[in-house]
This record gives sequence, structure tokens and C-alpha cells, in this order.
Amino acid sequence: ALVPYLAALGVSHLYLSPILQAAPGSQHGYDTVDHSQLNSELGGMDAFVRLSDAAKDAGLGIVVDIVPNHMCISGSDNAWWRDVLENGPASPWADFFDVDWHPVEEKNRNTVLLPILGDHRGAMIARGEIRVERDVGRFGIRAHDHVVPVAPRTIGALLKDAATRATVDDGNDDAPPLLAFLADCWRQLPPPELSDPKLRRRRHRDKLALAALTTRLLEEDAAIAIAVDAAIAALNADADRLDGFLEAQNHRLAYWKTAARELDYRRFFDVDSLAGLRVEDTRVFTETHQLIGQLVRDGRIQGLRVDHVDGLADPAAYLKRLRELAPLAWIVVEKILGPDEALPSSWPVEGTTGYDFLNHALHVFVDPRGASALTGLHAEFTGSWAPFADVAADKRALAVRDVLASDVERATQALVELSASDRAWRDLSRHELRAAVRAVLVTFCVYRSYVAPEKDAVVDDNDRARITAALTAAQAREPELDPLCFELIRQAWLDGDRSVQALRFITRVQQLTGTAVAKGVEDTAFYAWSRFIALNEVGGEPDVIDRTGAVDVGSAIATFHDRNRAAAQQWPRRMVTTSTHDTKRSEDVRARLCVLSERADWWAATVRRFVDRNLDKHRFGAPDGDLELALYQTM
Repeated sequence: ALVPYLAALGVSHLYLSPILQAAPGSQHGYDTVDHSQLNSELGGMDAFVRLSDAAKDAGLGIVVDIVPNHMCISGSDNAWWRDVLENGPASPWADFFDVDWHPVEEKNRNTVLLPILGDHRGAMIARGEIRVERDVGRFGIRAHDHVVPVAPRTIGALLKDAATRATVDDGNDDAPPLLAFLADCWRQLPPPELSDPKLRRRRHRDKLALAALTTRLLEEDAAIAIAVDAAIAALNADADRLDGFLEAQNHRLAYWKTAARELDYRRFFDVDSLAGLRVEDTRVFTETHQLIGQLVRDGRIQGLRVDHVDGLADPAAYLKRLRELAPLAWIVVEKILGPDEALPSSWPVEGTTGYDFLNHALHVFVDPRGASALTGLHAEFTGSWAPFADVAADKRALAVRDVLASDVERATQALVELSASDRAWRDLSRHELRAAVRAVLVTFCVYRSYVAPEKDAVVDDNDRARITAALTAAQAREPELDPLCFELIRQAWLDGDRSVQALRFITRVQQLTGTAVAKGVEDTAFYAWSRFIALNEVGGEPDVIDRTGAVDVGSAIATFHDRNRAAAQQWPRRMVTTSTHDTKRSEDVRARLCVLSERADWWAATVRRFVDRNLDKHRFGAPDGDLELALYQTM
């Protein structure tokens, strides 16, 4: 109904958040659970067809946001992830997710860590808060609101116990033949550590057949269903047996705090419920892009916005494949560029989603002559004259050490395996290599480098310079570390003829550098260094007014025009924006804050006067409304 109105305004395209099936109740769509259908809560395919028809009739196109990096894994709506939890590495979808099936901890081998418990598992078992349950022929493990599937082979143990109980209850020497047969079949399924694709497919086929037979038996034979329920009740009542049953699963239920150190799958930033996809795999790309590609070919989608392109193992290869899928589509990537960074010219896209333009435009409205007064006010209240660069480094180190510890461990493990493969590096300890990885993550100057994870990939000059600078700065930050740690990283990252272990390290560290910036700088330092928060924006430069000079007010305007001219030459169809769903503050708030840079002396004096008058109120907890009113009165 809004399309004619939008067309009358001169709008050319509708810009949609992700439209694939998202988690129930999603408010944004970036938590996809099914790539094969459109979001039913938005009306599904029928509603989208009506919308696209209306847009076409009005002369409008449609741009859709796509999320290739991750899927939502909370709840039971993601069929692929549910199958991985059930079958471990033998799942047909095990290779879809970026799971480390061979972590350092032996207890985590060939399992997926699920840090979903509100307390330690032993304590929850003792309180009866973890239980096995049955829904007809489907078996699950419940922990409060979470229900996770049961490994197929362990179903056999349950059915065997049920068969024994049925024998006793009937007074016969023989167990119910079909139940005993099914118990044996479940137990004899191949183990989940299968590498042969043919054996995986056969195991999956046999499992589906057994599940259908078991369901039918439990639906049709009440006595057997009672015996199975009795076996489940006995298991739940025996803490030791239940713990052993949990240990035999292809997932490990764990206290939520374990995610910080032991998580064995790649996430979107630090969100445990968003698991990374291996979209570099041709099969994964095909399965996750089939519906979107069809809608593009049908002429119902004219443009694609690629979310979080820096999270991918090989962004350039992905974008080449996407362009082949949608050769005529307008494609832009969500990419945050550093102050002196350019989008790789080889990428087959129209440009970025506009964070670079957002910040360049913002600088035009900031008067650098206000820097001194704003800095003094900030230092007076915080007690610190530390420049933003120091705060950013400290907060990035904090994020790398705590928030991203499990991700750092995965990158470190790849480096440990690399060092073990050559006697020149074999004496380097895990502790040293972990410290070196952390230091590089803290000192890397942009979101990421783009060295292709290929044996003989050529490193371009920009990436080589940034990687070399990061290694130099990291070594200066950790002077006590053996320099060989950094030389190993340098050779793995920059030299040709890379080993499998080197490629694994390159992939993991490049996927992690951007996360370190996002969590350490944008989500932490921006809230700890509040001199002038208009500049604390996604892709922003909070200290830009220190570099532009106190007199040259026009430099930002000249720079803005220079950058626009350059963009018009190389990326004439890029997106420009001033607010997005990811910006910390909307453009109107930032514009109003910018006025303070023009009246910085007045602002500093006003705030000091306000605090002097209201210090006691503030100290003793005056309501926020009273303080706000007092500030207005002071101004």
C-alpha cells in the first residue's frame, strides 16, 4: 500500500532487511535459520511476490540484505544445526558450519560445545534440571527451556533397557522382537567420526529409516511405549547414568561461562547463538544462495547488500561467485574502511554500504578549534589525558583477552600445529604463540587483510605493508616474547608455498582481526573515551580533530570533496548513507552534537557550572529527570 506514495517521493528502490526465514520473533532478520524459504512472519513468498509486483508496477526495484557469514542456532528452528548436534561430524551438514572437531581439549573432540546451562552441569543434574524426554519417536535432552537432540547410537541403549523392562513385565524370557531389533540397529550405526561422504550418506539414510520405524512402533504399541518411558524415567533418576549418557552425545552441555574459553565454533563477533558458515565451500554457497539467486533471475530482486563481508574466509572469492550468480545486480558490501584504506579494486561490486561517506560527511560539521576545550573538559572529569589511540589499544587487548578468548584459542591452535610441523619452530610454546596472536590482533590497523587462503596466493602491497606494520608493533608491545613467534606468523602470512596449517592460520586470524576492532574499539573504547561522542561512530575517528589542526577549519571540507571526486571515478555507483541500523547514533543526534564543537568553550563552562550547582544532588542520586532539567536551566 505504501509503494505508490514512495514512488511519488521519487524513491527508486525498496531496501529490505534480510527476508529469509529468521528465528521466531526476530526484529531484524539477521538471524537466519532457513535459507530455503522466505520469512513466514513477513508473509512468506506470497507476500513478497505481491510486494515485488507492486514495486515493478510503480517502476521501483528491490534491494535485499543477505547474510552469508552466519546462521542463528538458538532454539530448534535451524534444521541443519539440529542435525549437527544430533550426529556430530557424521551429519550431512557438519561441513556447513565452521566447527573445530579436533580441539585441544580431549573431552571436546568430535563434539559441539553448547554453553547454554545456567549453572555447572553436575549441579543441574543433581537438582534434576537436566532430563531426557520423548516426543513420540523423537528423543531429546531438556535443560530448562532448551531441548537438544539425542545421539542416534545412545537411543539404542535406551531401547535395550526398555526391551529388558518389557520382558520382565510380561514375564516372558524373550524381549519384544521388534524393539530388541531396533535397539541393536541403533547401537550398530557407524560412529560419528566418519570422513567418507558415501558412508555419511548411508548412515544418514539408515538413521532416518530407524527413526521412522521407532516412531511407528511407539505410536502403535502402548505397552512398548510404557516400557520406553520407564527406561527414560530410570535414566533420569540415576545421576551417574545420566551423566554418562550426556557424555556419549555429539554435543557437550556446559555452563554458559565456558564459552569464553572453550567454544569450538566460529561465531558472529561474540554472539554464541550465531554460528559461522563455511560459505567458501561450493556446496554451502549453493545451498545458502539458491533461493536468493532464483529471485534475482526472476527479476524480483535488483540489488544485494552483503552483510559483514569481512567475516568470510575469502571475501574476494565469495564476491566473484556472487557476481556470477547475479551478473546484473547492484551489489554493495558492508565494509568499514580505515582512514587511509581503499576498497579492493578487484572486487566485482559497486562499492561499500557507505560508512566511509558517513564519517567523511560528519567531519565537515566538526570545528577542530573546539578540540582543546573538549579535551580539557574530558580530562577534568575522567582524570585521564590518555589519547584515544592508547585507550583503543587497551580496550582491544581487553576484548582479545576476555571476550574473544575462545576465538583466539582457535587461531592459536592453528599456529601451534604449524610450529609442530617444522623443527625450526617446534620449541615455541603454546603460551608464547597465544601471546603473539593477541599482540597482532591488538596492533592490526584496519579491519582485516585479504590474503587469499591459497598455497601460492600473492600478497598485494597494501596488505603486506599493514601486516608488516602490525607485526612490528606487536613485537614492540611484547618485547619479552621470542622473536621467532612473530617470524613464524610473518612467514605463514606473507611467504609463498604455504602449508595446510599456514592456510588454516591465515584464514582464522583474518576472520578475527575485524572482530577485535568491533568488540575492542567500537563496542568498548567508544564508550570509555567520551570526549566528543559525535565522532565515536562505526568506522569513525574520534581523534580526527586532533589531526586536522586548530586553525585550518576548511581542511575537512576540502578533504570531503577530494574523497568524493575519487569515489566518483572508481566507485560511481557506491552507496552513501548517514544512518544505518548499526550506527551508534542517528544523523540528527550527531548533527546537534557537532554544534558543541563550534561552542566548545561555552559548553565546557556550562557543564562545569552545572556540576558545581548540582554536585550534591548528583552524588546522592537525584532522579535523571531532575538533573536534565537542572542542566537546561543552567544553560
